[in-house]
Amino acid sequence: MIILVPNQAIAGSITPPDGSPGTGMVGDFRCWTISGPPQDVSVSLEDQFGLMERVLVNEPVELCASADKFFNDFEFLNPNGFGHHLKCYRIDGSLETPRTVQVIDQFHKEIVTLERVVELCIPAFKQLGPVAEGASVDLTSGPQHHFKCYDISNEASVQFPITIEDQFGRDSALVVQPFLFCNPVIKNNQQDPNEILNQKEHWKCYLIQSPTITPPDQLVSVFDQFNPNGQEHTIQIPEKICVEAHKMPIIVGGEIMPLDTTSLLLASTQMNAAWMIPVIVAGIGIAIVIARKF
Repeated sequence: MIILVPNQAIAGSITPPDGSPGTGMVGDFRCWTISGPPQDVSVSLEDQFGLMERVLVNEPVELCASADKFFNDFEFLNPNGFGHHLKCYRIDGSLETPRTVQVIDQFHKEIVTLERVVELCIPAFKQLGPVAEGASVDLTSGPQHHFKCYDISNEASVQFPITIEDQFGRDSALVVQPFLFCNPVIKNNQQDPNEILNQKEHWKCYLIQSPTITPPDQLVSVFDQFNPNGQEHTIQIPEKICVEAHKMPIIVGGEIMPLDTTSLLLASTQMNAAWMIPVIVAGIGIAIVIARKF
C-alpha cells in the first residue's frame, strides 16, 4: 500500500528528510507561446528514468524567459537574473511503464503519474527584432540546462494567484493546473552523465491564466543549438510558468520505494537551500483527474 502525503499548497518549500540542499540554479521561468516549422532533427536523450531513446524534434512551442515570482508575500528571485532563456520543442515519446513520483515545489506537493514525453527544452539566446545578417552568439556562455518534459496525466486543479515579472513585463496571473514534469536530460551524449543523472533540480510546469495581459506581439530572434544563426518568432501569450521542483521517495509498507533503476534516489530527496523555511498556507488539495487538451 502506498502511503500518500495529502496535496498541500506550500509557501517556500519543505526541507527534505536529509536536509541536503540543491544548487538553486534553475529558478522560475515564464513560457510564451511561439510558432515555427518542425526541425526534423533526430536526437538521443537519456534522463534519470534510465531510458535512452531517439526522438524527432518537431516545431517550437514556447520561449521561456527567466522570471521573478511573488507569491503569498514571498519573493522567488531567479538566481540567473533576467536574460536566461530556454526554447521548448514538441517531441513525441512514451515510457514503457508509467512512472509515479512524488514531487514538491514552491506551490504544491503531490503524487503525479508520467506517461508521455511531450517537450524538449534547451538553452537559447534572445535578441529583439529580426535576425541580423551574419549574426551569431556564444551559446555556451550561460546556464546549460536541458529538460525532457513529461505530460502529467493525473492533473489536479489549483488556484494560486501570483505576480510574475520577466523581460516582457510584470503581470498578475493565476496558476491553475500542473501540466508538465521535466527531468534534466543528456542530449546526444553532450553532458556529463554523472552531473545530469544525479542533478537535484527539476522543472514542474503549471498552466497559467493572465486575463489582464496584453500580448506583446514582439518580434524576437532566438538562437539555439538547432538554429545557431537565429530564427525569428513573434512572442504571443504566456501559457505556463515553470518552477524548480524536486522528486521525493514514495513510502510503501514503511520502506522507500525506488523510483527507477538509476541513481534517482540520490537525487530525489534534495531541496534548494535558497528557498525559505516552509509555511503551510492551505489545507488539503482535492485531486481532480481531467483530460488533456492538445
